[in-house]
Amino acid sequence: MENVHTVDLHTHSTASDGDLSPEEVVSLAEDSGIKILALTDHDTVDGLEEAGKKANELGIEFIPGMEISAKSNEELHILGYYIEKDDLEFQESLELLIKYRKTREKITIDYLNDKGVDITAEEVKEATKGNIIGRPHMAAVMINKGYVTTKQEAFEKYIGTPEYMKLDRPKVTIEEGIDIIKKGHGVPVLAHPHSLKQTYAELDKTLGELKDIGLKGIECYYNNYELTDVINLLTLANRHGLVPVGGSDFHGPVSKPSVMIGTGKDNMLNYNNLNIAGILRKLK
Repeated sequence: MENVHTVDLHTHSTASDGDLSPEEVVSLAEDSGIKILALTDHDTVDGLEEAGKKANELGIEFIPGMEISAKSNEELHILGYYIEKDDLEFQESLELLIKYRKTREKITIDYLNDKGVDITAEEVKEATKGNIIGRPHMAAVMINKGYVTTKQEAFEKYIGTPEYMKLDRPKVTIEEGIDIIKKGHGVPVLAHPHSLKQTYAELDKTLGELKDIGLKGIECYYNNYELTDVINLLTLANRHGLVPVGGSDFHGPVSKPSVMIGTGKDNMLNYNNLNIAGILRKLK
């Protein structure tokens, strides 16, 4: 039977913290029956050229994207779709993301060292296949050195704890994140809104504020969202005139083994809008 999950607008590659190269992500998408694919690596567009070329070869409609981490009380990520990566003003704006990434890297390594986890920036760099260094790369080093056995354990014990999350780790503001995407002539969309840990009433208010500063869409379909979650998020999207999108947040068989491209966890990613590419392009 043909795979009915033919759209995935949230995937990662080795350009940031995924396990597969951009080309391998696209090849896997084609094997999985995906017709429309977005590559949305964290704070970088380095993998877009490679992925776009492979998608063109395989006949997949490719949406060049990225995912920006923004400053918030909880995890707030902004997806950007149809990024024009070669725009000079956009390229200059990426320097701020790189600067904050390097600062967060040092803060996290210092924190781990204080906890008795002896890892270095050089070791983390060696574990990184792209130019973006994140916590998953540090977790990989921790596994190699025997401090933990899985990346999940690394997050649960060290780099995802309430104590760690209280560290002052500089990020762009929400306004700056949306502005960076707009400088790339992209479409800003709120990723996995449940990560904000807000009630729907609180999220309703947040979406109004975000729309006022340029938000165009919201990720209503995600790798583990129940039907009730989807319905509630679609209601909010409709209320605020935001485009609903969906994606698996695929990282690969090592980083997130339970999350499959196009289908999420346990086939729960119920998203298949074949008109979404045209809708997003009109919002540029």
